[in-house]
Amino acid sequence: MDREEIEERLRGVSRELCVAFAARAALRVLPLLAFDPKPELQRDAFWYWQDEEKDQYLLTVLRANAIAVFVGSEGRANSELWRAADSDAAFAAASYPSYTSDAAADATYAAADAAYAAFVSHAVASDAVASASDAYKHNKILNIAKNFDSDLALITSKKPPSPQNFLHSPLFSALSKDELQAWQELWEAFSTAARARNAQFDIWLDWYQARVRGESISLDAQRLWLDYPREVAAQGPAAVNAYIASQLQQTALQPLNRVRSIFIGYGEAGKTSLIRALHEEDVVQGKEAMTPGIEIREWQGAGNGLTTHFWDFGGQVVAHATHQFFLRSSCLYVLVLSARGEINANEQAEYWLQHVQTYGEAAPVMIVGNKCDQASLHLDMASLTSKYPNIVGFYPLSCTQAASEQFKHKFAAFRTEFCAQLRAVGTCQVKFSTAQFQVLQAVRELSAVHSFLPREKFEELCVQHRVSDEGILNRAWLLDILDKLGIIIHFPQMRLTDDYVLNPRWLTYGVYTVIYAEQAYVSEEMVYALLSKEKIVDEQGRQLSYTRSKCRVIVDAMQRFKLCYPHPSKEGEWIIPSNLPTDMPASAQDFTVLKAAGLAYKVKFASFLPRHLMPQMIVEHHAAILANVVWQNGVGLDMPSLPARAMLQVDYQSRELCIWVQGAGARDCLAILRMALRAILDKVKLDYTEFIRLPSKATRHAMPSMTLEDWADFEHVEQHLKQGMPTFLSAKGMRYQLDDLRGQVFPENYQIVINGNANIINGEVENVSNQSIKISGNSTIHGSVVAAEKMENVQFNTQTNISPQQQIAQDIFKEISALQFPPEKQEDKNYLLNKAQVLLDESKKEKPGLRDVKNSVQEIRGVLEEVGVAVPVVTGLLAQAAALFGFSL
Repeated sequence: MDREEIEERLRGVSRELCVAFAARAALRVLPLLAFDPKPELQRDAFWYWQDEEKDQYLLTVLRANAIAVFVGSEGRANSELWRAADSDAAFAAASYPSYTSDAAADATYAAADAAYAAFVSHAVASDAVASASDAYKHNKILNIAKNFDSDLALITSKKPPSPQNFLHSPLFSALSKDELQAWQELWEAFSTAARARNAQFDIWLDWYQARVRGESISLDAQRLWLDYPREVAAQGPAAVNAYIASQLQQTALQPLNRVRSIFIGYGEAGKTSLIRALHEEDVVQGKEAMTPGIEIREWQGAGNGLTTHFWDFGGQVVAHATHQFFLRSSCLYVLVLSARGEINANEQAEYWLQHVQTYGEAAPVMIVGNKCDQASLHLDMASLTSKYPNIVGFYPLSCTQAASEQFKHKFAAFRTEFCAQLRAVGTCQVKFSTAQFQVLQAVRELSAVHSFLPREKFEELCVQHRVSDEGILNRAWLLDILDKLGIIIHFPQMRLTDDYVLNPRWLTYGVYTVIYAEQAYVSEEMVYALLSKEKIVDEQGRQLSYTRSKCRVIVDAMQRFKLCYPHPSKEGEWIIPSNLPTDMPASAQDFTVLKAAGLAYKVKFASFLPRHLMPQMIVEHHAAILANVVWQNGVGLDMPSLPARAMLQVDYQSRELCIWVQGAGARDCLAILRMALRAILDKVKLDYTEFIRLPSKATRHAMPSMTLEDWADFEHVEQHLKQGMPTFLSAKGMRYQLDDLRGQVFPENYQIVINGNANIINGEVENVSNQSIKISGNSTIHGSVVAAEKMENVQFNTQTNISPQQQIAQDIFKEISALQFPPEKQEDKNYLLNKAQVLLDESKKEKPGLRDVKNSVQEIRGVLEEVGVAVPVVTGLLAQAAALFGFSL
């Protein structure tokens, strides 16, 4: 069945039925994911996924199917689930093998996409069915198409079934006995492989079998499979499956009925004033007292029995580095911008929206423009919402005038939407069994009078209320959930772990007080003096006590957050990088020579460079800091064991972090620093690009000016090396010999796997005992290759010096070889390859035939234009070839 036919027959079919139609298609091909088209290789099930990722990928596939079924059954708009299905399916489908199961991937993705897009177009439903049909057709296992014919006939009849009844009918009623047996064998292989994962996938297998049998679907029960909280999802697939199983088995589950709203924005924007206005308290014109880190207040105004925790973040820049430790995804963000701010409004918004995207994922954001009674705040909302679709809306208001006749309607509109968004966040909450809820209540009662909870007391509460220490949903799971909800703060990596922090304000006030003191060098005695000099009361009127022994917890937390590190020569003192001077110290001048020589690497951020990035790099490598060459925005490192020296520096205005390295071990040093940097960046979702400075000695051309630096995309250059390419053409038009970079910037040897037509030129691969090199197809290898594992139809050419004309001809041949043409256009590609071969042959001659060269170049360009293949790289190379051979196009 082709897509066009299916799409045409679906004209006039309700959109809900299209979703159900697509969902049934995806369900039918699910067992193919465990099918191996090459059983002789004896591969493990799901061989195409990395072993550590198999559980997560399998869960996303099953969830994408379940969402499509749910949306089809529910028969009404649910955009949040649509987006979830589309995201899950895209994540899973991108990881499928390029063998026969890729059609099954297409079907799963298209079915989930139908749940997202079928209300706009019928095409995605037809994609799902056509892909599913192709999956079985390609594998020649059984004729699945007649099942789709049967479904299609049913939903296009004069009296089509409801989506619910359609989804409640058996999946394989049209299969013969032999065909059903063949499918059953596939299913047994899939279910056996899923159970072998030991991640409690049995509940999903039972759910799937119920769909095969056509059992009725309870929408309320179905929600349990899809609406599990993000806090549970963060614990991994096994915890998710165990949580779903517990929800299905227990009826006396109670929701926490608590949600969190986090208020962010620069200092003096009015976050505290907005919270006071929501509490219907007086907001006095002028400055509120500076929020010392985080203020936490409770609010009962959202309805639905919800208690909302307001987290008011201090907006001072020095505190931004700590936001990563308290921001969460399961909450509502309120970004408060001041109309009187000196920073461009859109820049303000983007800075904080990146914070949310990085640490809060897709959590909803309401943007409030405060002080609209004094000035107007202009935002490009069309641009912002296109970049950040989680923006709920923009609300200009005045906190000081919230009750006035002129502005009360603006505040009322914000409050109404604010409550609605809180209720939406509160619909997906962790639910506890009676025993777990009793422990939760006991912990909250203790938090009313104590800032800490001893570990032994928590264990005692669990024993008292019969919370087991066995299974996945055990005491450790409960402790982790309570930590994610902010009820208990628990850092297992900290040295002092005998107590859990019950009062978040105790920790946040302590950490921020030390940071706001703007002292770069602190001791335990200084921390105690700072925190004990005045009476501190939290938002519920409880006095916070900071004893000498507990003050060490503040320092340990700061080290855990990578906000400070031990002083190298003074016992009992610590250095806070974010409080160091901003100016480079005079002692760093010796390191500035690295900027002109050695290796240079930088990361360019698209719109947001986190403030915690440089402090974390400093803290992680503090043992290598030379002679205290460290300041707020940079550090000098000495690594004698490599040996190498490095300087790191950040520029927040240009949003760049640069690393310069010099010494015999410069390459290894850069690799270590880059790995550490990437490890930090992998924890956040940021748009950035890595660059490497191309050394002038690697080009055979005279540089136009030695003062001009030539940078290139790091991964782009690395790919050229891995593919065995001899040179790299920079954005400035300079061609670099990659052999000069191999061994200096990049490893000397790469694993090279090449199929098809390719050229490895001037590349030398040695010491290959631990490498796998497979070269097949019509490949020409220039240079020496030692002990390759397998070579077929390969020509060896030991010529090492080639002319620019021959180089450009080889580049053209390589690029054309890599072009993808549809089957009906394959003759055109063969023609292009023939012309490229003529060009390559002529380029090797002492006196190339100009007529043949010109004819080949013109024919290649003409055919590309005729078949409609837009290839800017090839077009550019053809222009360069014309110039090198002395004619114009």
